[in-house]
Order: sequence, then C-alpha cells, then structure tokens
Amino acid sequence: MEKTVIIRVKGHTRTVRPREVRFTCQLCGGEHTVVQHLGRPPRYCANCHLDLDRWRRQDDRDAAAERMRRLRETRRASQPTPSRSASPCHTRESSHPTIPKGESNDL
Repeated sequence: MEKTVIIRVKGHTRTVRPREVRFTCQLCGGEHTVVQHLGRPPRYCANCHLDLDRWRRQDDRDAAAERMRRLRETRRASQPTPSRSASPCHTRESSHPTIPKGESNDL
C-alpha cells in the first residue's frame, strides 16, 4: 500500500503518503499495526470488526422482529371481533331439517 496520493486544492498540491499506525483493539485488547492514509486510527482489529458487524446485524434483525410483533399485536387488538350471533352461518338453529335420533331417512 505504498501508493502516494496527490491532492490538488486551489492552486497547490498536497502529497499524502500512507503511514503505519499502531492501535489497541477495544474488543480483544490486542495490539495491532495498520498501514493507512490520513484519518483516525481504527478502534477494532479486522476480526473483531467482522464480529461486531455480525452482532449489529443480528441485533437489527431481532429489533425489527420485535417491532413487527408489537405492530401485529396492536393491529389485532384494534380489530373488532365479529360476534357469533350476527352471522347466519354460525347460528345454532339451522334452516336445514334435522333427523331426530333413532329415525332413518332411508326410502
């Protein structure tokens, strides 16, 4: 990564070279060295950064699932429940003739 970057700004040029940066990972506590251009040093090593991204995605999925669960519960609670006597299909008295026990309908 020994590539030098030349930046032109309003009539002057700036040459930026990569530098070696030592940092302590905030998760594993290990000492790491990275070659990078300008900017603050990283907080996490490459392995911990991958783990952290995976944990964040899992937390996001769990939070989204919980939000959807709560939304479905509120929608169910706000929907009126149909009364059984209002619908003619669910009445106890049927319009169809019934055959009493002991009698047969054979001809």
